[in-house]
Amino acid sequence: MMEIEYKKLETSDYDFVSRLVEQNLGDVITHSFNGYFNNVLFFNRAMETGNSYVIFYNNAPCGFIWYSLKGIRLHINTIIIDKEHQSIGIGGKIFKELEDKAKESKIPYLQLGVQGVNKRARDFYKKHGFKDIGYMNEFDTYYMEKRIL
Repeated sequence: MMEIEYKKLETSDYDFVSRLVEQNLGDVITHSFNGYFNNVLFFNRAMETGNSYVIFYNNAPCGFIWYSLKGIRLHINTIIIDKEHQSIGIGGKIFKELEDKAKESKIPYLQLGVQGVNKRARDFYKKHGFKDIGYMNEFDTYYMEKRIL
């Protein structure tokens, strides 16, 4: 069975998360944000909200997740798995754990936004039951949701 562990995001994780963003979301940043992305602002916001974690697989950091509880929705602000660890089941396991967490809190929806240029992520979310619920042209963002209760 695949073992994934989570460590609460700490200031010392800044370099890891910044590298993860740059290496895995470069096309998204270029296309959807005109090449500008403020890593410091992003990281500080994730730290402030509290539900942000470094993801570990086989005792090595392999990703980052940040989510928020918003009324009847668990909103996934950001999830990034490094390229070397994609397509081996980590993302699916994380989504299953998020669903369980939401169900325990009687939260009926998982929700997220994904940039249109990030087709691989969008296909992954659809495969895991998410449906489009809206689109924001300014940042080429599709809003997706999955009802779990």
